[in-house]
Amino acid sequence: MSQNKIINLDEVRKEKFKNSLANAPAVMAFEPGQYYIYPELGVMAHCLFITDKSHTFINNLVYIMEDQHGNLVAEIMDDETCIGWHDLDAEVFIEAHQKCCIMPKSGPPDPPEPIAG
Repeated sequence: MSQNKIINLDEVRKEKFKNSLANAPAVMAFEPGQYYIYPELGVMAHCLFITDKSHTFINNLVYIMEDQHGNLVAEIMDDETCIGWHDLDAEVFIEAHQKCCIMPKSGPPDPPEPIAG
């Protein structure tokens, strides 16, 4: 704040952004078992595994991930895939997932009885 009590919003935004997650170093590559966030979109991801057996992606290496809504996502492993993504604590992802997805509290249903004919 200056002496004339005028606040420069650009300075306030820079100070706020300085400590934000979006200002954290970007991820260079996803690792299986790790959690990530794309803050500008509010998307979180859990990298499940990497595969090279995809017919859809012509045998390129592919990240297989799940988002906090339970959707599965496949992304080709290249230099631009990780742009904008940052590391995330597992607890944050799990809490968001539990809020979005209602998980069954019991085991799977019993299989149907065989039909004799």
